[in-house]
Amino acid sequence: MDITVKILQGQELFIKITCDATVADLKSKVSEQIGVAPDQQRVVFKGKALPDHSKLRDCEVVSGSKLFLTIKKTATITPPDAKLTQKPTSTSTSALWEEMLKFLKRHFTETDAKKVLEKMKEHHHGRLNSLSLDDIERLAHMNLEARKQNSR
Repeated sequence: MDITVKILQGQELFIKITCDATVADLKSKVSEQIGVAPDQQRVVFKGKALPDHSKLRDCEVVSGSKLFLTIKKTATITPPDAKLTQKPTSTSTSALWEEMLKFLKRHFTETDAKKVLEKMKEHHHGRLNSLSLDDIERLAHMNLEARKQNSR
């Protein structure tokens, strides 16, 4: 059967596997494609994490199913495919923090402004890390829709 595995970073993998295979077998196939050890992966289907020993068939995974993959924070994706290794540019993010620092310097001393900015960054990253798969997909969809409207 053919299934889709969507990684949180937005990449999608298309995996050919039997319905009698276990989740651990699926993780091994994913590991071959993206270079993340199976023990660093968590597979989610219909909102539930799938245990490694379970057969895909028993988890109601059928051909055409879309599973989600989360990767532990300590792991990094090192796919052999060159197009997957491109990192998104963060120029707009760094520009945002630079502008925020300029604004804060108008109201605080430089030292205090940097402290406030660091706390803001921590809070921002904490909020981003707490997003669910549904939240991320909804934000991505809204972003794509906004880009379509702006390009018209």
